[in-house]
Amino acid sequence: MKTLTILILFAFTLISHAGFAQLKYYEDVFTGGVTVAGYSPQFNAGGTGSFSLSIVAGSTIRTAYLIAGRHGSAADIAVSLNGTTYTFNSSNQVSPTFQSPTYGGNSGVHLIDVTADINPAINSYTLTIPFQPGPSNRYNDFVLYVAFNNVTLPLVHTTVFINNINFGTTINYTLNFASPLYTSAAVAVSMMTGFICDDANDGEKVKVQNYNMGTIGNNDVNSGFCGGPLGSFSYSNNTLTALSDDAANLNVTSSDALSDVKTKISSNATTFDLDFTTSTAGNTTNAIWAVFVTSGSTGPLPVELTQFKGVADGSINRLNWTTASETNNASFEVEKSRDGINFLTCGSVQGAGNSTVTQHYSFIDVNPFHETTFYRLKQIDFDGHYEYSNMISVKNGNYVTTSVDVYTIEGKHITSFTDSGDNAELKNLSRGIYVLHYHTDKGIVIKKTLCQPYQEPIVMGY
Repeated sequence: MKTLTILILFAFTLISHAGFAQLKYYEDVFTGGVTVAGYSPQFNAGGTGSFSLSIVAGSTIRTAYLIAGRHGSAADIAVSLNGTTYTFNSSNQVSPTFQSPTYGGNSGVHLIDVTADINPAINSYTLTIPFQPGPSNRYNDFVLYVAFNNVTLPLVHTTVFINNINFGTTINYTLNFASPLYTSAAVAVSMMTGFICDDANDGEKVKVQNYNMGTIGNNDVNSGFCGGPLGSFSYSNNTLTALSDDAANLNVTSSDALSDVKTKISSNATTFDLDFTTSTAGNTTNAIWAVFVTSGSTGPLPVELTQFKGVADGSINRLNWTTASETNNASFEVEKSRDGINFLTCGSVQGAGNSTVTQHYSFIDVNPFHETTFYRLKQIDFDGHYEYSNMISVKNGNYVTTSVDVYTIEGKHITSFTDSGDNAELKNLSRGIYVLHYHTDKGIVIKKTLCQPYQEPIVMGY
């Protein structure tokens, strides 16, 4: 086995936002892991619940969704997740409208993309839900789904299925996958449910491929009465870890809505059946909002990136990277950012296609941002799939000034001059602190200056 000092693996990526007929909202294969947890308030109230995720240290967030199940024609609702407010309304309904006969008729599943707001270093979350009368016409259950990148981990295959079937005595899902499930490791099935208040009357008997896995019911441990159950878990390194009160085994029971089904589906399966039947005949109160299926994966990775670095060279930044091997690598897009969050494309470099020898690449950014510029590579396969590298930063304080505007500390414009580099204009200013706006080839650079009689002006960073 080859040992590399720095090994950054670009994952083969398969992303699908398929139509409702497939029930599939999201499917992805990448290096990293997945974790899911949530909270449901009491059916006729609001509340605050805390839950924990499990994100491997050193990871970055790939995708994060806050998902809610809605019974009936509920009013818009603003919830708080770790202090950030999100509003659920008709604009973020991702399922077709389906019937919940007992609890409000027209119902739906809602989803908000919260990827930009999730910090991979934080695993503890508090979700606050305002009061809603119940049990009908309300947002009832809430789940946070997080997929995270980590180049030290093997591939993970994850899929999010959203309900589009009218609630009834029995709900039958046929789950389809664009990539085969890896049954040599755990195959996690996590169920997002609600309003299953007890096992005996409105519990749900769960089957996979006609195998009776058990009956789920009762509220989850951190939820209000009739809130849940939910299968809370983390999956990485081909290992399923149960969170909260769930168990990483085949059977489900009571509020344990997590199952490892690897022994009940065929090897390399691309489909399997998942059925829910209420404990009481004719009962239509079941609320299966979503199902998360996550498994491990193996296989060759398109690109092994062994080095990515950058250096300032005068007014430009030079970037260099190296690959150890490549499979179907069409190109690299170079992206840059001022803040490390919002990126734009600044150039492209052709890939080697298929290679088993070391390849060296370089790119020159002739117009970097003043001070710090963040960079990342977007590696693109011939079939359009892509993956991002880790992020680097390059500091470059070099710029060309054309003119300088001088303001008082209160913001009043005093004078303007062409920069000669000798501070001659500043020596004529009265005692005080002034704000300087340098017009440069990198945009406006703002600094402060302290002016005193008979002394050289002191120019400082802002």
